[in-house]
Amino acid sequence: MPIAEPSNPLWWLVRVQVPWPDTDEDRAEELSRQWTDNSVRLSETVDRAEHTGAQVPGIWADPAGQALSGKLRDSAEFRRVQDEMRRVGEDAGRFAAEVRGTKQSIAQYIEESTPNFLKTLLLAATPAGAAAPGIYATAVAENVAKLVDSAAERIRGGQTAIVLPDPAAKFPPPPPGNNPEATAQWWKNLTDEQRDTIIAEHPELVGNRDGIPFADRDKANMNRLPEEQARLRAERDELVRQYENDPDKPFLYWERQAEAEEHRKRLAILDAKLASLDVVEQVANKDGRSLLLLTTDKERVEAAIGNGDVDNADQVAVFTPGLTTTVDGSLDSYDNDLAVLKERTETVLKNNNREGETVATVAFLGYQAPQITLDSLTDPTQTVALDKAARAGADNLAGFLRGVDGARAVDPQLTALGHSYGSTTTGLALMQGTGVDRAAIWGSPGFGTTNPAEVGLSPDRILVQENPDDPVTYPGVFGGDPGTGLPSISGDTGSVPPRYREDAGPLTAGSGHSGYTARGSTSVHNIAALIAGEQDDIVERPPINPWANLTTGGLGGN
Repeated sequence: MPIAEPSNPLWWLVRVQVPWPDTDEDRAEELSRQWTDNSVRLSETVDRAEHTGAQVPGIWADPAGQALSGKLRDSAEFRRVQDEMRRVGEDAGRFAAEVRGTKQSIAQYIEESTPNFLKTLLLAATPAGAAAPGIYATAVAENVAKLVDSAAERIRGGQTAIVLPDPAAKFPPPPPGNNPEATAQWWKNLTDEQRDTIIAEHPELVGNRDGIPFADRDKANMNRLPEEQARLRAERDELVRQYENDPDKPFLYWERQAEAEEHRKRLAILDAKLASLDVVEQVANKDGRSLLLLTTDKERVEAAIGNGDVDNADQVAVFTPGLTTTVDGSLDSYDNDLAVLKERTETVLKNNNREGETVATVAFLGYQAPQITLDSLTDPTQTVALDKAARAGADNLAGFLRGVDGARAVDPQLTALGHSYGSTTTGLALMQGTGVDRAAIWGSPGFGTTNPAEVGLSPDRILVQENPDDPVTYPGVFGGDPGTGLPSISGDTGSVPPRYREDAGPLTAGSGHSGYTARGSTSVHNIAALIAGEQDDIVERPPINPWANLTTGGLGGN
């Protein structure tokens, strides 16, 4: 009975690239036996003919008998045919043996490779590891193809069998789960050649993986960027082609309005993704920038841009924005804001005689921030009225923050920054244990808690800033109002500490929900001072006197 092909999940992926040999080795062996038997029978027939030919002259002595005897004994052609039949039989037997041996080798190889493959399935649960099973299966398929080719060569010319390498020989699979420390150790243990191979040939495996050095993540993601642009353009072209080739234009037929609307939505999503990748390319190519995260498989593109050497800077700050944030609409402006903040942090360090220290910032647009659209507002997983989107984003952010420490030999002073709904995302991330040293939030609807211990920080390492005319800060809907309920440093507008005045001049007050990061504002100075760990330089809000508005006439005064 022919050997059955494997039935496990690894073979299902491999057989798409290298099919199972379709030859029936049992029938090939039977064919070999038939040709061999026919060769033997022909040989026996020729022997009998030659024996008969030798007897003819004694029976038929005249010239005719002599001629017949010669013909019967001239069996060279029969011998050639018989020998050819024998060789065909041997070739068929060798072919059957190779097919059987190849099938057995493939089955055994798949069985031996399956444990490592199952490890890659665990990685597929994380965004960074989604490609791992396919990459591993491709490596197995390449080796199976070599095995099949080797068998074919042996059938043609008699080469010896090859010894298959471990499919992970190019590079062992990364550890399962989202463990930045384990990932960092895996990456460290690879050879330079293996790391270069992964970045060049499988950048999707490490571009978003927390624990990989950020310089390597940048290389991998910059390799991925043109591939993602090409893929999305092809997907868009195909969508347009399908629509244009439809003889019934949907907008002309009322019964097909839903289909037309769905087509427009899909097209709009693809256009927004392509626009986002254009912005990513533009910002990532600015001086000193790096592309630390790139995700295109969700409704909106997610990305993170570093400014400075995140792998080696003494001070690293990761900023998470909030409501209405999109890569195409927000990444460039947030990058500009963080450039101002980085510059001010360097000023704070200089004015505290710490000129030798370096600063890096990250704009983390690594989650699906709520939007002011009907679809977003009515989607319980996306609406700004609930914290579900923040919780999903917090999982991504927590891993990224842990990856900052995990990828480095020496931990930086790490500060988490959050604005608006992004401050809620930040607070929920810090509750997961991230190694963050300080946190600054502004324009916050809630930090997820009013207990600093829940985010692993003391009150003197948390900065809260609220503009008086920012309505978002009043309700405190997500874990209480951080402005009044969270023990922290309360930043305020006001004059800069004396030693800054000569360099920077007076600072300006912020205004509204989006006015916290203007160049020259007190709020930017305060955030920079926290990043630098110079809390004494923060301009603090004076304590609130709850009796200030009370008069003898009652609440409100005259």
